[in-house]
Amino acid sequence: MKKIYTAGLFAACMFAAFSGSAFADMIIDNTDTDYVQTVGVWSSSTSIANSYEGVDYSVSWGRNSSGDNIASFTYLIGDYLAANSSLGSYLVTLLWPSTSSYRSNSLSVTLWDGTSSYNFSIDQTGATGQASYDFGTFTLGAGSYLTLFVDDNVADGEAAIADALKLTSVVASDPTSGPTPTPEPATMALFGLGLGGLVIRRKIGRK
Repeated sequence: MKKIYTAGLFAACMFAAFSGSAFADMIIDNTDTDYVQTVGVWSSSTSIANSYEGVDYSVSWGRNSSGDNIASFTYLIGDYLAANSSLGSYLVTLLWPSTSSYRSNSLSVTLWDGTSSYNFSIDQTGATGQASYDFGTFTLGAGSYLTLFVDDNVADGEAAIADALKLTSVVASDPTSGPTPTPEPATMALFGLGLGGLVIRRKIGRK
């Protein structure tokens, strides 16, 4: 009985290792003051309910003819990941509350992965609700960041929205051997049952 219990405990530990929080999404919210930096005027808003992460989102209105309100919002990705001992490869996704009006359709974005810089232009208009944009997968090192710019592309009367940045861990694999499969819960359960069966068989064989 002791051997059966040991095998079951081992299977449970293996299941926890494969299905643990190491692969959970990480969120840098607009209110995470340790991991965001702002330039210019950004205001808090909750007007689009149930469509943003955390308690609110940040809004910056476009430049007018005088050229004022040159603003930017930066997510300090490298600092956040270093604080969580999690530098590595991630799918980078911007989240924001969308609506069909008063949103920029050409928001300038720069991502620095610690080695190279990548520039994007994203459309923040759309149906009311939470919207997202996947920038792709990057190996994010120390000093990496993502910045939203209120520049000439954001017209007067349009708003740039900064809500949350989602980082989804990507498990590195050997490109010559194909993708590394992640064991499903059912697979791990069968693995545990198999171990238990082997222990029982050995016990019976000794009688």
